Amino acid sequence: MKKVLFLLILLQLPFSVLGADFTIPHENEIFTIAVRPHGAKIFSSKTLLKDLRKYRIGSYEETGLRLAEDRLWQSGVIVLKDKSVIFWATDRKRFLRLHAKDKQEIYLIRDDISK
Repeated sequence: MKKVLFLLILLQLPFSVLGADFTIPHENEIFTIAVRPHGAKIFSSKTLLKDLRKYRIGSYEETGLRLAEDRLWQSGVIVLKDKSVIFWATDRKRFLRLHAKDKQEIYLIRDDISK
């Protein structure tokens, strides 16, 4: 019984480490969104702000990324009104890779766009 309980706790650990306290910010919580001016042209700061609520917290496996593939990335930063900073990167509109406080890596997935 103890082994089963330990295994269940262990299986839930990655989900809590990757962002139990992270929520996708609402538009009224965002001070500004900066988009890196070179690289892929996937989002503008306005389109990312508009589309951000269409994402959900997901996993790396859902991104469809494969190692050793050449990609053209777009990146930037989301600054919240409480002065916290979230760095983001993507190579398509289907997902966003976020680095939030404490260097958590969080993947946001958009289900209405196919891989």
